[in-house]
Amino acid sequence: VINDTVVEGNTVYTEYHIFIDPTLKQLERVERRNYYNGNLSQRLFNTFSNYLFNDKVTILKYDVPSDYPSVLYGQTDDRKLLEIGQKAPLFDATDLHGRPVNLADVKQPKTLLIFSSINCGNAHDAFQYINYELPEDIAVLYLSIWDELEDVTHYFTELKTEFTIVPNADNIAKTYGVRSTPTFFLIDKKGIVQNVEIGFDKPFLDQLRQ
Repeated sequence: VINDTVVEGNTVYTEYHIFIDPTLKQLERVERRNYYNGNLSQRLFNTFSNYLFNDKVTILKYDVPSDYPSVLYGQTDDRKLLEIGQKAPLFDATDLHGRPVNLADVKQPKTLLIFSSINCGNAHDAFQYINYELPEDIAVLYLSIWDELEDVTHYFTELKTEFTIVPNADNIAKTYGVRSTPTFFLIDKKGIVQNVEIGFDKPFLDQLRQ
């Protein structure tokens, strides 16, 4: 993010995206995206191809970002995240297939709430990391926030899962104080929060997988 400001009452937000071929380690394109009052107003991009190399070998070195959360652009409310030891608020919802979902009805000893967004790259990676990898004593509720129902339906048509998918979970996220994705809550049988994790935290997810 290179610009995030307000000019004469209008929000101006600019970000750069760098795309690198993960196999060849070569730069593919650079995008500059400008947003005006929350709407994409301009998109400029440079693409790179047909490289000519000299005899000098220089290996591109970079670190892939990890453990970062995505925050909804323009979000201004100051929410207080639910903490370990607190009682998890109960909620009634409807899953992606129209079936009722009630936190109080979960029978497994533990419940994992995943507040996620299909447009968050780290949330996507975290989902794939634990999909079909968790033990049967953990019930998983995937709560989609910020996403359109049509997009969530398409997403889980392409990516199969046995998790319970709850779309339109923005109000539930507010109840839990969630401001970013992915955010995880591990809840015990008594409804007490045992863990709260923000971002793609592999050590935490590895503990669940074991």
